[in-house]
Amino acid sequence: MRQILPVLILVFACNFLSTAQTITVNGKVTDENEEPFPGVTVMVKGTSTGASTDEEGKYTITTKKDSNLVLQFTFFGFQDKE
Repeated sequence: MRQILPVLILVFACNFLSTAQTITVNGKVTDENEEPFPGVTVMVKGTSTGASTDEEGKYTITTKKDSNLVLQFTFFGFQDKE
């Protein structure tokens, strides 16, 4: 039992640290009339992490915490935005 306790503490500490280093970004993409814009691809620049906006223009992305986080917005026929 004494040998298991330090291992359990280490497992819980590692789990806490791994979740503490992520961030969840939520947003909504709209057009110039503030109408929802579904189907827009939203990517974290320089990664393969991303999402598409739903029918309400909303998206959620969970990624590594980074102070230089840049999102890229793409939609066929429109100019890409960061």
